[in-house]
Amino acid sequence: MNIGLISKRYAKALLAYSQEQHLEETVFQEVLLLEKTLRKEPALAKALDNPILGVKDKRKLLLSVVKDHSSAYAGLVDLVLKNRREGLLKFIALTFEDLYRQSKNINSGFLTTAAPADKVLLDKIRAIFEKVKPGHLELETEVDPSIGGGFIFDFDTYRLDASVKTQLNLIKKQFIAENSRRGY
Repeated sequence: MNIGLISKRYAKALLAYSQEQHLEETVFQEVLLLEKTLRKEPALAKALDNPILGVKDKRKLLLSVVKDHSSAYAGLVDLVLKNRREGLLKFIALTFEDLYRQSKNINSGFLTTAAPADKVLLDKIRAIFEKVKPGHLELETEVDPSIGGGFIFDFDTYRLDASVKTQLNLIKKQFIAENSRRGY
């Protein structure tokens, strides 16, 4: 079984259907909530994989994740349960998020700073990024005091690490390399 291929088929179908119904933004928010819930609550994923739990109970669980769900979300849940693909729901959700972002020309990035980033800094990063890669940038932020200062910016498969911690580690490695060549 090719998980990626199956997930992509379900995600493409959901995107096409939600676009037909003009519900793509609503479905995107619902699928985002489902994916975050599956990630944060491993007990939900275990319950979905449990063969003793019936389809009706699994349906109730999945529909309760999104309180006021759309017909497209309910249709996805029904289709996934009918075809016994509930174990792939997290992958389907992640694939749908990627396809939706591609269709709307939305890029996602992750910024880690030592102190909370203010709006001015976030706007500057967005402006610089949007010059390099067209489209809107969704930017998640995290505060991690262990980096000492600076920032780490992740997007696509790239990482820009301008943290003090990394710079100090580089200096340390250079110092060790130079001293080992000199025989100290």
